[in-house]
Amino acid sequence: MEKKGLLLVFFLALSSIYASSVTVTHVDGSPSLPKVLVHPASIINSSLVANTYFTININVTNVTNLWSYDFYIWWNPSLLDYTTLVEGPFLKQGGSTQFFSRKNQTMGWIYATSTLLGQPFIDSWPVSGSGTLATITFKVEKLGSTALHLNGTVLRDDSLSKMDHTSEDGWFSNIGETPVHDLAITSVAAAPSPVCIGDSVTVNVDLKNEGNQYEANIMVHAYYDTNLIGEQTVSSLAPSAPITVSFTWTTATVGTYTISAHVTPVTGETDTVDNTKTDGTVNVRIRGDLDGDGYVGPIDLNMFAAAYGKRVGQTGYNRLADFDKDGYIGPIDLNMFAANYGKHA
Repeated sequence: MEKKGLLLVFFLALSSIYASSVTVTHVDGSPSLPKVLVHPASIINSSLVANTYFTININVTNVTNLWSYDFYIWWNPSLLDYTTLVEGPFLKQGGSTQFFSRKNQTMGWIYATSTLLGQPFIDSWPVSGSGTLATITFKVEKLGSTALHLNGTVLRDDSLSKMDHTSEDGWFSNIGETPVHDLAITSVAAAPSPVCIGDSVTVNVDLKNEGNQYEANIMVHAYYDTNLIGEQTVSSLAPSAPITVSFTWTTATVGTYTISAHVTPVTGETDTVDNTKTDGTVNVRIRGDLDGDGYVGPIDLNMFAAAYGKRVGQTGYNRLADFDKDGYIGPIDLNMFAANYGKHA
């Protein structure tokens, strides 16, 4: 083998050994995910009044074979004014980089991206470990508090594959206010009710971020009694922002069920009383039980007859008698009613 080929094999092996040597593991032996974070995590300083300046770093920790990165950072533009953004030294350890940034002070955000240039392990070397990706300086405009919110963070390895990772926001305050994490379920509404077995019920869960921090990957669950209807993830929610999360429940058994919802507490949340809310019930009946007594009998027959031939919007239309959900109570519905006549729940 030629000398150049031997050197390449040697350096590839050395790179592999170096990359594995910096991997951090949890106590249980599982590897820790890389993290993109604002450092310092919190700046609470009453001396940072109007026309003073402070600096933060955008750092990465526990990364292996980093080739490129992207991030957005958001802030309250009435409180802080971006002044400078420079690339940090971490990625440059691997070789020449191409750094690009875009700013919007009116909306209060910066986008930055950087990539190593050339071919991996020949022109540049992917970087592992922890360090600073970028440094940002802000000018303070007035008194107040704001999250320094990381969003759209991307880490790519030398094959340009995205890496799983987490992110961690920062916080600035010159009025002594501390970060507050607080999610609340403000209401739960289920409709329609009553319904027949097999009908669908929509459960709307109103969620609000009552803290002063951006929250991400929020898990919301809906239940009938203790049974899970479903779970959904809210990707992000700004401070004081509300959102409605909708679930569809296809009913399967007769009964009257209590509807509730729960949002999983986020890291640092202490007020968890309002993370769960119970609000209302849904009554599920057998098909044809129009009066809700658990039996399809003469009373139901009279109610069905009164609704027969009616369409949605007409006086006398009965939603519970429209078994095929076509907006018209007709022969198909009559056959379905007849099939259950005389049955008990």
